[in-house]
This record gives sequence, structure tokens and C-alpha cells, in this order.
Amino acid sequence: MKMLRRIITIAAVILLLAVAAFLAVLLFAGEDPAEYAEKLDAEIAGVEDAIYTEIHSELSDMGYAAAGESGSTAGPARDQEAETAAAPDFKPDPVVEGKIRQTYTNAFYKLEASAKAMLDQLVADAAAEYEILKENGAVTNQSKVDLASTYIRRADVLEAKYDDSVDLLLIDLQMQLTRIGFSSAEAARIANEYEAVYEAEKEAGRKAMMDRIEAFI
Repeated sequence: MKMLRRIITIAAVILLLAVAAFLAVLLFAGEDPAEYAEKLDAEIAGVEDAIYTEIHSELSDMGYAAAGESGSTAGPARDQEAETAAAPDFKPDPVVEGKIRQTYTNAFYKLEASAKAMLDQLVADAAAEYEILKENGAVTNQSKVDLASTYIRRADVLEAKYDDSVDLLLIDLQMQLTRIGFSSAEAARIANEYEAVYEAEKEAGRKAMMDRIEAFI
């Protein structure tokens, strides 16, 4: 009987979430969605600048200018060479390939760490708002739904911003790989490996956030 009640309760919460989802934009705890997105843009831009500066520095130390580099140390590569297939008799230097892979692996780790930190902050903010509701005796099923909807929406915005950052980093990686001799197809295959890892970790992070929010609501 208790299990049945729990199932009914969970189903009711899921239904309420679906009904309340379209209100999420209005439920940003006093912060306009556009303002939240703008704040994220500024924070992520700082992270990206630091990452690309480090990438270009490491490539320069290897004797390779970053693809598309033209005086600026930040921002993804934009090089026409990336559109040209490598010569069929050219073999990429495995040592250089390994160093480039490591450089971009480190960049992805830093991007991931930044995303995780912001996700942790979302959970902390949600917990703080829930404590305020409790202190004010305002905890109801609807207030829980509203709170969950707010932070689901924020997580969606955060995810979209980092998706864009990852896409640009993958473009940069492919361009650099083609410059050392990889064909466009092989460079794309390697980039797809990175993307698959990112998607798996992103899904795990979203689930972890929902589990943590569920734990205190």
C-alpha cells in the first residue's frame, strides 16, 4: 500500500511538472531568464578565453600556430585549411598527434569542471530557496513544483550554453588535426569520440542534479 501511494505521489509530481513547465520562465525567483542567460554568457566567455589562450600557447610551444590564429589568442579556429583533405601519402606525426589530443583533452576537462561548478551552484541555490520556503511555512506541492521547474529551466539554459562551447572546441580540434595531416573524415571521427564522452557525462550530470534536488524537496 505504501509503495502504491509512493507511485501515485511520484506520478502526480511528474504530471504537475509537465503542467507547470510553461510557467518556468516566470518562476526564476525574481531573476529574469534573459538576465540569467546574460550572466552565464559573461562567466562562460571568461572560461573560454582562458582555455583558448592556453591551447594556443601549448600549440605554439610545439611549433604550431593555432588554426586560424591571426593576432588574437582567444576564440575557436577559423581556418580554410580545415576544409582541405590531407595528402594521401602524408602520415601525421604520432607524437604531435598525442600532444594535440592531450591539449584538447585538458581543455575539455576544464570546460567540464566549469560546467560542474555552475551546476553545483544551481543545486545550492535551489536548496537555499527551499530552506526559505520551510522557514516561512510555505512548503506545498505547488511550491515544490515551482521550485523544481525554475531550476530545471536554469539547467536547460546552462546546458545549451555549454553545448555551444563544446561545439566550438570540437571545431577547433578538427581544424588543428587536419593541419597536421589528418583527413577531414578522420578528424571528424576523433571529434565525435570527444562529443560522445561529453554527451554521456552531461546526461550523468543532469541526473545527479535531479537526484540531489529530489533528495531535499
